[in-house]
Amino acid sequence: MIIIGGFLGSIAYFIGFFADRIEILIFTHGLLYVIGFATIDGPTFYLIVQYFDRRRELANSVLVLSESFGRLVLPPLYRYLLDVYGLRGTMLIVSGLMLNVVALAGLLKPSSFFRTFSESNVVQIGET
Repeated sequence: MIIIGGFLGSIAYFIGFFADRIEILIFTHGLLYVIGFATIDGPTFYLIVQYFDRRRELANSVLVLSESFGRLVLPPLYRYLLDVYGLRGTMLIVSGLMLNVVALAGLLKPSSFFRTFSESNVVQIGET
């Protein structure tokens, strides 16, 4: 789900790059971007429970802190990008930045269902 959310967020900004009317931006950022990042928040909090037995509260606090820190840092970054590259250039750059969510989600270890499924299909060398 996190990978899908990262793709939707990136696609929202990428389509916004080609937007020539405000209605398109309302659709991309009001619908695609929100749905994309709503699919990221839930699974990340679930993964905190799955990955951390000890110090789960600390891990949850770091997750919430990172979201708040991003909300603090991104507006000045957007302002800088808008001043230097304009609206279309900023949309394209932020689209590329959003693809980092996909790359980082690929580093997450699979859940126990996928581990069990993949281990059951492994054939040992020498087995016939």
